[in-house]
Amino acid sequence: MRCQWWQSAVNDLYKGHAPDHPVMTALAEVLQQAQLTRYRLQRIVASREEVSGLGQQPESLAELLAQLDSSLGQLSQLQLEAAHDASPTSAEAAQKVARGVGLARMLRGTPRDASRGRTRLPEESTGRHGVSLSGLAQGRPSPELCAVAAELAGVAKGNLAEARKMTADVPQASRPLLLPALHASLWLDRLAAVGHDVFDPALQISPVSPLGYQLRLKWAMLRHRF
Repeated sequence: MRCQWWQSAVNDLYKGHAPDHPVMTALAEVLQQAQLTRYRLQRIVASREEVSGLGQQPESLAELLAQLDSSLGQLSQLQLEAAHDASPTSAEAAQKVARGVGLARMLRGTPRDASRGRTRLPEESTGRHGVSLSGLAQGRPSPELCAVAAELAGVAKGNLAEARKMTADVPQASRPLLLPALHASLWLDRLAAVGHDVFDPALQISPVSPLGYQLRLKWAMLRHRF
């Protein structure tokens, strides 16, 4: 029901009478300055509804990446539209950052998902490595689970590394939109440091202090790289 409200709200927004809601008000202001693709907003809502409604394990990495493309990926493309950046290189870099960040967030959220009796780890990966889903639901770490986490972390790092190589070809004004990759990279390094054990308590705190992160962020912004 809530997702249906958002779908209707998006449609009303493009008809010129946005609902009285902070998000819709902000979007209406953006639409006065930039053309945002309605489909992207609708796809974000639909993706949220699909993931929350199904509540089931994605069959493969390809399916998981498709889910990320429909959520964070669409959001990143909307940000580029708001920045008036139609560069194909920017679009590709943003998609890769969205995938890397999304995989990192999914891995970080694995303990929370497990406590709710669900997982977003691809079925193909957990099956191939022999992960016990009952053990996962009980919050038990295992070498098999660490292997899956290492595999997915590698995919995330690969996407972030590819995006990093494109940074020089992304318009300078759009480069800050790629900065979420910084925190994801730091967290993935922390994950590797604990042997890719997603249940390690150290992973539930920030990989760097607030001040340390702000300094790294400022440095990345000065260099126009993440």
